[in-house]
Amino acid sequence: MAYRVKWTPKSVDTLENCLEFISKSWTPREINSLKMAINKNLKRLKIHPYSSPNSYLFPDVRMAPIKSYVVLIYRVDETKNKLS
Repeated sequence: MAYRVKWTPKSVDTLENCLEFISKSWTPREINSLKMAINKNLKRLKIHPYSSPNSYLFPDVRMAPIKSYVVLIYRVDETKNKLS
């Protein structure tokens, strides 16, 4: 069964701020490529939530690299079948 993704308010703000920041120096094509990479990885994580390694500092946190400079940070909640 696929997991649901629940974006926290902080994660939404962080993503919006990052996209706003990079829009000043990136082309629309580069931004779209990043968005597609994020969506592709979210689809993978919904099916394979443990496919990304744990954080060294916080064992309950996982880190999914998107690009060399972008990482999705999330927790797996098995009781609610969600990633947050």
